Amino acid sequence: MNKVFYPVLMFSLLVFSVYAEGQTSGCAGCGNDTLYSSDAAMLERAGFSAEKYTVVLSWEERARDGSNQYVNGFRIRSRNGGEPFDVYIGEGFRVLGDSDLAALGIPKKNWAVQPISTKSEPTKGVLRWLPPPPKPRVVGMKPTGKVELPQPDMARVLAEDEEEALLKHASRIGVFQEIDPPIMVQNGYTTDSSWVSTQEGFVWSLAIVSTGAKGQRLHFAALDIPPGGQVVVYNPKNPEEAYGPYTEIKDLPELGLWTATCFSDEVVVECLVASEADIEKVDLIIDRTIHVYKGFDELYWGKAAGSCNLDVSCYSDWTNEAKGVAGIGSVGYTGELWCTGSLISDLDPSTQKPFFLTANHCVSSQSQASSIEVYWLYQTPSCNGTPPDPSSVPRTTGGADYLAGVSQYSGNDFTLLRLRNSPPSSVWFLGWTTAAPSTGQNIVPIHHPDGDYKRISFGYIYALDSNFIEVRYNQGTTERGSSGCPLFDQSTKKIIGQLWGGDASCENLSGYDKYGRFDKTYPVVENILSGNDGGTPPDDTIVCGSLVPIDQLPRGSSLREAMSKRVGITWLDTGAFLLAVAIVLGWGRRSRQYKRRVVS
Repeated sequence: MNKVFYPVLMFSLLVFSVYAEGQTSGCAGCGNDTLYSSDAAMLERAGFSAEKYTVVLSWEERARDGSNQYVNGFRIRSRNGGEPFDVYIGEGFRVLGDSDLAALGIPKKNWAVQPISTKSEPTKGVLRWLPPPPKPRVVGMKPTGKVELPQPDMARVLAEDEEEALLKHASRIGVFQEIDPPIMVQNGYTTDSSWVSTQEGFVWSLAIVSTGAKGQRLHFAALDIPPGGQVVVYNPKNPEEAYGPYTEIKDLPELGLWTATCFSDEVVVECLVASEADIEKVDLIIDRTIHVYKGFDELYWGKAAGSCNLDVSCYSDWTNEAKGVAGIGSVGYTGELWCTGSLISDLDPSTQKPFFLTANHCVSSQSQASSIEVYWLYQTPSCNGTPPDPSSVPRTTGGADYLAGVSQYSGNDFTLLRLRNSPPSSVWFLGWTTAAPSTGQNIVPIHHPDGDYKRISFGYIYALDSNFIEVRYNQGTTERGSSGCPLFDQSTKKIIGQLWGGDASCENLSGYDKYGRFDKTYPVVENILSGNDGGTPPDDTIVCGSLVPIDQLPRGSSLREAMSKRVGITWLDTGAFLLAVAIVLGWGRRSRQYKRRVVS
């Protein structure tokens, strides 16, 4: 029995993730008449008993009315026969009617989708104008405190990894380190460090050392900095590697905030407060870190990924598609997890919204989505060349919005995200098709096996289920960490699925893998990808300090007010043309009158 991610059904902004027991080589409840436990319990309370109904597919999706609720949908069939039908259940296990769904902005599903497709395309210039990486204000000033964490029991950690080495799910790359007692700055009280008065303002700084770590991520259980202040996390051995600025926990405050990965065994937290501000209003708690123990740069061919894997850079006809595939670091209950995902196109030709497809057992809730960081172009520069240092590849931090998902136990196992910050301009948006797959069809996955650099495989569809595709390989394979990778039709180079399970590996070349069918995914996300729904939750805000096209600012009097009080206008040289942009100097919780959606 193997542990796999399984989302607790969500009814409010607060989202929890738990693990359930299930077969990884098979799938309990996949494509059969079995109701798995959470579905059965929910449907039973809503009046649909397992004795009378079976589940064809179940999913969850985010409401589009600004409430941040999640609604659970079920496609069920009576055991007495007849056509399947949809049931939606909301808070309090209440069955939602048509008027309820309309109020929530959730469309009915069209399960008879005609074959449609999109094409792959490069990014159209700059998608969102973000500020340069932050810089510590007092580089050179020795932190006034230091916390040294005990080393993790790596023998135990590696033994656990070895036990799950052949399972086709997320690959663990980091483990939690609890800080007990927590590091605190509250009501003028500080632990482990003290405030220092400088020309820049009041500074509190602290070094956190996790001996032997390849990198660290810090968890803020609380964070609220007075206006004009900021928190920056940086690598003291290379201060150019800095992350933030962080000022507050904007998303799921009760679950805290994870910083981006800082590639060092020692990181410095710097809190700067303006001289005129009250330092007693600083609220900061750091209660744990993630000790990243797998250094991607050390995972050479034959050590991490099996030697039968194929370097994607050796196949030039797949260069563009490879540019749309990325590795994902997310926080799960065992620590830092690694999976694969892909940037996908929508049907609106006028925009390029950063929709990102992966597996649900990789990212199964908004809490996980908030923690993800996406590693782009982690691949060799030439066939069988030396992979780059992962700290040097483009990375999209800031998390993502969890839009919709189907559990692995339904046999499809997908999550659709919208990245909150844009991918680099050198990557591609990948095309997809809703055409039904067929046995014997040649397929190609592109993936990051076991946290290693990008690989490619070639195979064919061996069998079909109503919700998933079963494939075998002629060349290459997949491994842990490949989960969520796109499955392409070899002839059209369009996505037809995403990886969620199987037993194929270099040690088992005759094994098979399972991919969720995109033609079954699409009805759940049709309104998002069709261009009728931007997929941006109402709470999306312009990033403070970012450069935003003028036509994306509020119009009318709001625009005039914003321009006079908060925004400066400048010209940005994109290399191809000059673009008028506004520099957003203050935008967020303390100036909500300027809050609006950002549209790429």
